[in-house]
Amino acid sequence: MDRLEYAEWWNNNGILCLQLESVNAVTNARHLGKPGIDMFVFGANDMNFSLELYPDHPFKTVEDCIQHVVEQMEGTHVKGVLDNMSSVHSNSKESIGIVRSKKEILVEEKSYAALFFILSGLLGFVTLWGFYNETITRRPWKEIQRQFYEYEYQKTKIDLEKAKQDLPEIGAPQEIDPKQEGVLKGTIAGLQIKLDEALQDRKFDQSESDAINYKYQYALHHGEKEKSEKWKKKLDELESRIEGELTDAVLAAQQNLADAYKDLAEFYNTNGYVEEALGEYLLARKYSVADTMTTAKISELQAQVEAAKADKTKYTEIGRLEEKLHSVGGIKRTFIGTLAESPFTKTRTIVQYYIEDFDYTADRCATCHFASDKAGYEGFAKEQFEEIEGDGENSLTFQLKHPYIKKGGETVLIDEEGAEEGSYELSEDGKLTFTDPDIYADLIEIAYETGYDPVLRTHPHQDVLLGKHPVERFGCTPCHGGQGQGLTQIAAHALDHKKEYWLTPVLGLDEHTGKASEELHGYMESNCRRCHDGVMMLDAPNPETGQLQDYSPDLSKGMALFEDIGCHGCHAVEGYSALADLDEVGPSLAKIGSKVNSVDWLEAWIKQPAAYLPETKMPAFFPVEKLTQVVYLKNGNKHFGVVTKTDTGIILQKDDGTKHPYPDTAVERVVDEVKSIAAYLAEMKDPAIDQGDASFSTAPRAIAAGEQVVKSVGCLSCHAVDGLGSDFAPKLDNAGSKLTPQFLRQWISDPKSYDPDTVMPSLRLTKTEVNNAVAYLMSLQETTASPIAGNENPHAAVDPMEGEKLVRTYGCFGCHNIPGFENESKVGADLGEFGAKTVEELDFGDTTDIEHSWHGWTIGKVTDPRRYQTRRIVSRMPVFNEHTIGEEEARALAVLLKGFQPVKYPMSYLHQPSEKTWQIDAGRRLAKKYNCTGCHEIEGKGGDFVNVVAANKELDLLNAKRFAPPTLQAQGAKVYPDWLFEFLKAPTPIRYGLEVRMPTFGLPDEEATALVKYFSVLDDETFPYETIALQPVSRRELRVGEQIFDALQCISCHPEQGEVIPPGSDKTGRPDLALAKDRLKADWVVEWLKDPQSFQRGTAMPQAWPKIGGAHQPVDGFAVDDAEEQIRLVRDYLNSLGE
Repeated sequence: MDRLEYAEWWNNNGILCLQLESVNAVTNARHLGKPGIDMFVFGANDMNFSLELYPDHPFKTVEDCIQHVVEQMEGTHVKGVLDNMSSVHSNSKESIGIVRSKKEILVEEKSYAALFFILSGLLGFVTLWGFYNETITRRPWKEIQRQFYEYEYQKTKIDLEKAKQDLPEIGAPQEIDPKQEGVLKGTIAGLQIKLDEALQDRKFDQSESDAINYKYQYALHHGEKEKSEKWKKKLDELESRIEGELTDAVLAAQQNLADAYKDLAEFYNTNGYVEEALGEYLLARKYSVADTMTTAKISELQAQVEAAKADKTKYTEIGRLEEKLHSVGGIKRTFIGTLAESPFTKTRTIVQYYIEDFDYTADRCATCHFASDKAGYEGFAKEQFEEIEGDGENSLTFQLKHPYIKKGGETVLIDEEGAEEGSYELSEDGKLTFTDPDIYADLIEIAYETGYDPVLRTHPHQDVLLGKHPVERFGCTPCHGGQGQGLTQIAAHALDHKKEYWLTPVLGLDEHTGKASEELHGYMESNCRRCHDGVMMLDAPNPETGQLQDYSPDLSKGMALFEDIGCHGCHAVEGYSALADLDEVGPSLAKIGSKVNSVDWLEAWIKQPAAYLPETKMPAFFPVEKLTQVVYLKNGNKHFGVVTKTDTGIILQKDDGTKHPYPDTAVERVVDEVKSIAAYLAEMKDPAIDQGDASFSTAPRAIAAGEQVVKSVGCLSCHAVDGLGSDFAPKLDNAGSKLTPQFLRQWISDPKSYDPDTVMPSLRLTKTEVNNAVAYLMSLQETTASPIAGNENPHAAVDPMEGEKLVRTYGCFGCHNIPGFENESKVGADLGEFGAKTVEELDFGDTTDIEHSWHGWTIGKVTDPRRYQTRRIVSRMPVFNEHTIGEEEARALAVLLKGFQPVKYPMSYLHQPSEKTWQIDAGRRLAKKYNCTGCHEIEGKGGDFVNVVAANKELDLLNAKRFAPPTLQAQGAKVYPDWLFEFLKAPTPIRYGLEVRMPTFGLPDEEATALVKYFSVLDDETFPYETIALQPVSRRELRVGEQIFDALQCISCHPEQGEVIPPGSDKTGRPDLALAKDRLKADWVVEWLKDPQSFQRGTAMPQAWPKIGGAHQPVDGFAVDDAEEQIRLVRDYLNSLGE
């Protein structure tokens, strides 16, 4: 930039100021204002100093000087004047007028009231906003804790009121007379001295007697007769004196001392000093053991002392409740308590746990869930009131233990009968009022839902779940998910993906409402499997019943369903250890061509299994109405769908409904899927079966006999026919239209000769029974519409080789044993990390009627796997019918799938089951595998075959139990392990005359041993069992035992070994007692004889020794009427029967 450009820039943008510092400069301002000067500036201090030098000058103040300069500069190029207060005075007339009227105001005289008012208002607003933000916006947990203290206060009030009801009065002891007490104690002291003297006198004579006895013995053994007689006489005199006079003196002194102690005890007792009186009576008994009155008095006073302690405990409890009421009744439950929070008051506090093994994660969930580890805030409660009687005038009101009630869902029972509508009123504060003043009842029961905020409820099953998972170590998030550091609902529950992105939202809550729902509740169990892997269910003893209870029922159901329907056949799940040992869920297809009677049946079954068995677990791989084909194009591509032939080519309709035309010149060949698979499988035959006897009887008598066999021997414990039986194995209603008689005959006679791995047992039927059963089953031929008829495509080829490829494509080998496919990989996706998938990772295809959430997608996929396929995405996952996977089953599977997560929990948190747990789980898996509960009741479940018996014999359930398989409750405590092992390997009759029989499963030794261990550990029995040797029994004792046995007429119900039981006999179904010695544990027999009903409710076995008043009553006339001895003798006699 040159000088001219710079000058121009300065004239346009620069400001040149001239500072005036003296009166002379002010008076000559017009001359000083040369062109180029833009503004005058005043140096106030210098100007004041100059004015002081000219006290007579017309200018008295700096303001006067400024006004003068402004007037002088009017109309000039000077633009303004700047004083030392940074005020600009324009030289315009308007501004000059203003300046001339302006007066300088000193700082001390200026007012800031308006500014202070605005700032004060702003400060007040910020303060109020700060309180609001502190307690509501940023720290809502403070209000939650305030609500908890309000709950605590109201509950404590009720507890205190109830504690004060019927409170016993504790009288204060009277002030005792010290003089009288002293006299009594003095008497005792004097009598104690006399007793000591009497004891001393007797002791002295005893010592002298010992010395003389020595001399007597010496003389006697040394032949000194005279001396021995002399010392003998002296010894007799001393001992006579000791045993007589001196001992009488001691006894008299002891009695006198005992009486003195009793006098002192009565003195204390009269004045209310019960404990002191008891102490003196105890001393009195020391010196007078035979005094029954003293013993009775001691028992009486001991009862009074215990009662007094109980009364004191009640008062102590009242004191505790009053102190607690005072603690929570102050500012803790008020808004002030929220504001007054400090490290010292602890009215509100952040509850925080550091979970070390989870990278020191801070878990603060308990800050809001303040009552989760505190008993008394359960969501549901039950209460009962006994011996209720109204006064005839006033309504009777009871205060429930919970002061917050949710009305409408309660159940009230009066003497086990439902209360009539209007007979009671229930208020939200927990008051139950009966409107009838004349109400009378022995027992009133009420079950209700409490009104506590769900956030402030006790953790379900707190005593078990938190007892095994202490919150200090586990926190909340490892089980429930969510962000443990968060202190607001949005941050902690991590449900809102729109505001913030969370990988681990809390489980079991609706992401839209943030509340729990029945639909999603099961997800709270999903994470359980991440620590508890490999077991069928997560059970533990219920503290109230002592019985094992499953605490994750939805997860257990999901695991069972996942295994039962064969999901593991197609899908691998990394970390799911139990899947490694599971077998195929479907039958072997190695000889299917010899099993079924036609290829047509195979085609219909493959096309639509539910058409033959509506409740089958076999899914539909070809759910579309028509038969599907594989289309091979000449360009090398391959497509699947329904083919329609046209004049010029074909139209292929895929599963998603889209249609694709192809000219004949583009098509290499078309192959039918279903027919090709059936053709391939039909080639799998067994010549031995095919060459077997294909004949079967059609005579009504044989069919009727076969029906009796099938319905009585135990077939219907697994199968069903005519609406009776179980769904464990296929129904038999249409067996004749499916199976060949050759197969049936071999299968019924010896199942393992057809399939060595089958769980189908042998029922040891005779040849006649087998032939009759075959005749009956072959007669079961219902006519069903074929899903193939009318849907064939005559232009599609049937190719067994293509069928083999399709078997591989669809993964049939995942559920069935098919030769040649033993080493094939699973065809489905690995589900090991499926639970962690986000919505963005799930493809909803063209579906719009499914909620876009993990739950919505999963339920949709499980219930209809093909719904998400498009022209670009082909799904081969089969469709299960609603009987197998309904809404409830789908939710259970989703609960399991949610637990498949990629992040592994630390080893220190992984549950290491005990040996007992593994043994129980192994036994449960075997009991499930062989359907033991189809016949027997085990762990309170199963035994449904009794319904078949009841229907066949037209009996009620109670009487039908006699003809049904026995319950296996307490089996481990009942039978010897060695006997049970041999019985499981090779069953033999125990109860004669029964039609149903224990099958032969052909168990390998390890499975039989696992079942024996299972029953043993269920009853806490040792394994191997250590047999306790019984005391030898004399012939006389056996004779007495036999006499009692005969007197009780046991043989009238129980058969003798080998006895043939005629039809209708009372002995039918009764166990042979001759087998007791080798079969039944001796100690169990004793307990069984005492109380059979405690082991088997409803048993016909009578209680021969009823218990009355805490003691068993004897059978008159035996073993000096000693019931315990009688029971032992009968037990010993039973053991002798097998010898």
